[in-house]
Amino acid sequence: MWILATLIFIMPLAHADGTTTMQFTGVNGANNGVYYVSPYTGTMNYGTSGAVSVVLFCDDINNEVSMAQVWTANVTSLATAASSGNFNNTRYGNPLVNTSLGANPYGSSVTVLYEEAAWLVTQFGSHPGDYVSLQYALWNLMSPTNGSAGSLALWGAMGSRLDSGWAWPPRATRTST
Repeated sequence: MWILATLIFIMPLAHADGTTTMQFTGVNGANNGVYYVSPYTGTMNYGTSGAVSVVLFCDDINNEVSMAQVWTANVTSLATAASSGNFNNTRYGNPLVNTSLGANPYGSSVTVLYEEAAWLVTQFGSHPGDYVSLQYALWNLMSPTNGSAGSLALWGAMGSRLDSGWAWPPRATRTST
């Protein structure tokens, strides 16, 4: 069984920017007929005495993980990255990885793209019946040229209309290294 993932964590983390070891541990059961969709479960700081269970969200339809897979991930505080403009350790903020950011119709900047993704992630908790459509919106937001990403539809339109005064709690993104 393959699960997609570059991951956004919904819980605030007391982990400084750097790297951590992650393990993918489970799915919630909701799927689109092909892939299980967010939220997922995992372990951060896997293999250490500081290991903690976390909720994971997939923002990348182009990469997969499998059950029990372990990987090294970058840790980036979105609040710090937004204030500094440095998203280089994130998949979609690294110009060497995301060469088509300027062509993304949903995010005028990396900061806006991640703010919109963070807003979508916050909607999973109060809309469990919309997991598939929320997942499609998140995938399409981050990978609009991938035909498998689905449609933004209602959720994406709502997320892309965030005004600049919207503030999200500090979050972290994880990308495989």
